[in-house]
Amino acid sequence: MRNSLRWKIFGNIVLAVFIIFIVNRIIAQRLTPVAVRSSIKEYIGTSLEACKDLAENRDRFLGCALQNSEDVIYGGLAKHYVLCIPEVSSSSEQPAICNQIRGMCPTGSAELVSTSVEISEHKVNDEIWFAARSKSNPTGLMVVTRQLDIDNYVYSLWNLRAQVVTFIAPFIILCVLILTWYCSSLIMAPIRQIEQSLKKLSSKNLDQPMEIEIF
Repeated sequence: MRNSLRWKIFGNIVLAVFIIFIVNRIIAQRLTPVAVRSSIKEYIGTSLEACKDLAENRDRFLGCALQNSEDVIYGGLAKHYVLCIPEVSSSSEQPAICNQIRGMCPTGSAELVSTSVEISEHKVNDEIWFAARSKSNPTGLMVVTRQLDIDNYVYSLWNLRAQVVTFIAPFIILCVLILTWYCSSLIMAPIRQIEQSLKKLSSKNLDQPMEIEIF
């Protein structure tokens, strides 16, 4: 009876922990991409704001973007930046996407992602592009990024997280089992004390109270 109750408590605690883990993972899968995408937009805005004077040299601009960002983990996204410099008008020097986006109206209202930089959304050849530019100078320097590249970067971060979780999963499971066994032992302790006290009962000590220690 006592062992079966202990195993039932142990099983219920393990099941509760497992359900919490699954629910947390589902919520994280749904909310993490949204939160990371928002942070990436802020990172792009910060990059443009801090490094606009180095835009003529893409490598220097990307190095500055990485150096000035607090979110170093997003630095890998910088390789997908397309710099649109207003002084460059030749189609051979300027990426075609720059001229296409400059001549288009945004599909939605622009989103302010830093003190002076806004990001607008554009649809080009059935693909969504984000264009970051200065709010005070919309025809000036522009950083363009494809939504697909952002999403792929988010998924790569998620896969990295999944690999880390997979690596430490055995240790987490072991810790959960040990903690669950310890908790079930604490729960069973008063029951064991009651059982021991009942064994000591006789007609001579029925009037004596039981001493039960609750942890």
